[in-house]
Amino acid sequence: MQRTASIVVSLILLALPAMLGGCNMKAAYPQQDGWQQLDPFLDPVPQVMARALDASHAATDPSVPLVWNLPPGMQKTVWNKVSTLLGPGAVAMTKDGERVWSVERVRVNGSFAEVDVLWRNADGLWQLMTVHLEGAALAPYRVTYLQRWRLPESRVPSCNNPGAEPAAAAAPAVTSPAVTSPAAPSKDAPSPNPAPKLVAPAAAPAEAPEKP
Repeated sequence: MQRTASIVVSLILLALPAMLGGCNMKAAYPQQDGWQQLDPFLDPVPQVMARALDASHAATDPSVPLVWNLPPGMQKTVWNKVSTLLGPGAVAMTKDGERVWSVERVRVNGSFAEVDVLWRNADGLWQLMTVHLEGAALAPYRVTYLQRWRLPESRVPSCNNPGAEPAAAAAPAVTSPAVTSPAAPSKDAPSPNPAPKLVAPAAAPAEAPEKP
């Protein structure tokens, strides 16, 4: 019995490196060259995005509310997960032009993760920050350091929120009918208010002579 237990333990120890090696698959969303396609719905993607948004906001301008955005194509369920993790103080982006902290790409390589966040500084320039995270078995991911890229970005985030209402179409302009001035009456046309005609009074009827 003891020998059987030792064999089982040995097999587990031999298989453990292979199991851990399978977890080191490099995956990204959106996909990039040399990386597998990452499913944004599965953990730890919502977790690392929420932690990266919170950390980048706290490191740049925590005096303003956190308005956040996710990469295009992510389902509403992913947005709901991130919203729950961030809490009520953060608001999802609903329209273009907002000052926003926008997740551009997520990369997961085993217990390590990187999240690229696009944000706008006080001068109005968009800059990229890569948030590095590290996780462990049955433990949440934690932020290890923030890497700021000093060169400004030319791209501007677009609202990718699937729950945002589309912008209302502009109502067509209502034109009032043109007011035309009345045309001058023609000389030959009858006057709308003709002058009254003078009619001579009728002569009194002649009286018949009385009979004698």
